Formats: sequence, C-alpha cells, structure tokens
Amino acid sequence: MAALRESRRGTLSRATTRGLCRASPTAARVDRDSPPFLNKADYLLDNWLEFWFLGIDSEPLRRQIVQTNDLNVWTEFMRGSITEMKRVLRPGGVAVIEVGEVRYGGRLVNLDEIIVELGRQAGLSVVEVLINSSGSPSSPTASTWTTWRRDEH
Repeated sequence: MAALRESRRGTLSRATTRGLCRASPTAARVDRDSPPFLNKADYLLDNWLEFWFLGIDSEPLRRQIVQTNDLNVWTEFMRGSITEMKRVLRPGGVAVIEVGEVRYGGRLVNLDEIIVELGRQAGLSVVEVLINSSGSPSSPTASTWTTWRRDEH
C-alpha cells in the first residue's frame, strides 16, 4: 500500500482491497472503493491510453484486476473486500463503494442491493444509498454510491 500524500492530519494511500492487509487494523477514517463492475468493463482495455501516456506497462496488472462475468465469483470477491474494509476502518470510520446495475442472466441486477447486504453481514451500518439514474446514451445505467459507518464499539 503506497502512501500518496502525508500530512499532520493523516496519510492518503491507494491500494487494492486485497492490498489492505498491510494496513493496521482500525487505521482508516475513510475507505472509498470502486470495484470491478460485473461483466461490464475491461479495465485494461478501457484505460490503455492513460497507461500509455503514463508509461505504465498494463500487463502485470492483468493478474491483479478481478474481471468476471460470474455473479457468484463477483459476490465472493466483494464479500472479502468489504470484510477487509471493515477491518481497517477505525470505529466511526466511513466506507463508500460505487457500483451500478448490470444485465445478468437476462435480467437487470442492482449490485447495490448485494453490496448493502454484504456490508450488513460484515457488521457495517448503512448510512446512505445514493442512486444516480441520470444515464446517458453512452452510459445508460445507474450508478449507486453506498455509504457505511463502522459502529463505535
């Protein structure tokens, strides 16, 4: 987990949810995550231009990025991610996850409903679910921001 910026007030870090293991328990006040959308995006292909401009070889990232078309695999990945997020949040800390809706098995699946339940199972309290349904022709699906708080005890 690399520190991007440090100050007297805290440290801004960036890591994958599987890379949080290097963080001490209850170290974070805020954890913000935008996990892979189920069967929705190819992150390496979608960001090739940014990688090229920054001189980043994206091939080593292929092993680190979870991209799946299987709802069960995605759900288990998210279960582990949310459990790890809770571990690193200090009491009163806040976690925010952005997901969206996807087509899966011929039906529309609201991933926020799965995320909310996984957060509850992990012991986080849901603070707010914000749904941005202002879709556009290029991105017609809704995006959802779910906010949890780790209870003080």
